[in-house]
Amino acid sequence: MRVIGEQRIGEINLNTGSNGQTVVEESYHYIVEADSNNDSRLAVSLCPGLPQVGITYSSGGIALCKSITGSRRQENPKIWDFTCNFSSEVDQNNQNPTNADPETWIPIRRTMFEKFETQEFKDVNGKVFANSARQPFADGITRVRYIIAWEFDQFESATVTDQDIAERTEIINSSTYLGYPPKTLLLRVMDSVVGFYYGKRRRLTKYRMMYRPDNWDLLVLDKGDYYRDANDNKIPFPDGVGRGDFVGFLNGAGKELTFLDPNDPQPSEFRYRLFQVYPDYGFANFLRF
Repeated sequence: MRVIGEQRIGEINLNTGSNGQTVVEESYHYIVEADSNNDSRLAVSLCPGLPQVGITYSSGGIALCKSITGSRRQENPKIWDFTCNFSSEVDQNNQNPTNADPETWIPIRRTMFEKFETQEFKDVNGKVFANSARQPFADGITRVRYIIAWEFDQFESATVTDQDIAERTEIINSSTYLGYPPKTLLLRVMDSVVGFYYGKRRRLTKYRMMYRPDNWDLLVLDKGDYYRDANDNKIPFPDGVGRGDFVGFLNGAGKELTFLDPNDPQPSEFRYRLFQVYPDYGFANFLRF
């Protein structure tokens, strides 16, 4: 008996597995010609050239053959149609060998959008949020944003410790990664499990990476209740009539901000403080995404 004709690639499906990992499911179709009308179902299903359950991997090397179904054609009993189903879902104590090392696989990613709030002081064109007198709002505005994010699972060596994993969460990229500039990607560890996968003790870690075009540093309007004089003494700002929730503005060096025209402050004259709130790290040192 033999596989005849060309293999026909079937369906592919991406979903979430039982442990939250992204699972790739594929199906492939084959036509087999038996030696006779009396060949047993089992013998035909073991035809050379057909995938083997629990042994054969799909062409991408990620999904393992989990099941094979076949049916005999009524008009020609020697011809069988087979569908072979593959899945990348990993279970504990899976000891099936693989031709590719899972610790070298490029993770399958899931693309989504994440909602978060930011406190911002400028619009997308760099225009300062200010009142009609061109005085910036002391606390900026609260903006709800939706940013692109990716989730992916990565097999890693069991030598990667919990401390290593702890140092990988809430970090930003120190250099350009996947074409994205430094400090624009924020990485979080969602889950990390040490178990017996594909015949070896390994770690399976789920990551989430989020992209913010204007980077993850914090920009804050330079303002306060007091300023520093030439002797570094604290000098309180006067409570001006009509100041409302505004406080005094600083020049970026702790001194009182002076305007070219105090009655007509320009947005470009106000100063801002920039803070890095997440540690940076070289993503390429451990990610294969």
